Amino acid sequence: MTTFETVLAQAEAGEISTPSVFQGDYYIDYFGYQLATSLFNLSLLSKGMRMTRKGLRLKDLKEYYGLKGRTAIDCLPQLQAINDNYKTKFLNG
Repeated sequence: MTTFETVLAQAEAGEISTPSVFQGDYYIDYFGYQLATSLFNLSLLSKGMRMTRKGLRLKDLKEYYGLKGRTAIDCLPQLQAINDNYKTKFLNG
């Protein structure tokens, strides 16, 4: 089980609370937001750009989400699949 899956399970069980994320006047799902920003950063890295968040490395993303591969290009489809699975399971589309 990856760190992401562990934290997600803990949040579902009510063992941990997640921060509130707001866009304007409405609430955004925390894990959906986290996946979206990670996907954004990984897509930039796969295009040869540096990470937008200082201190965030490909190694960090690989460890947190359980991604396999040497480069960001190898890992991007895996993170997209995790994001799609999360949307289907938790956000209904």
